[in-house]
Amino acid sequence: MSETFNDILKQAQQTASYRDVHTMMYLIIELINGACYSAIIYDSPEPIKQLKPKLFDSVRAVMKAFEVPAVHNTVPEN
Repeated sequence: MSETFNDILKQAQQTASYRDVHTMMYLIIELINGACYSAIIYDSPEPIKQLKPKLFDSVRAVMKAFEVPAVHNTVPEN
């Protein structure tokens, strides 16, 4: 399990930097777990096919909340 977790983190950090990545991943996993369980078992709040786009948007929002803004190191021109 930890190898999968680390692989996901490495892939995510290729495009951005994140603070407190373990908390971020915990929140994402719990969000997906709770939403998918209810959607698959009970079709609640809606079937999984309808929920997936909203779930993906929610995961992106969590990731955005933990993203560290890029620092552009520029050398001043003389």
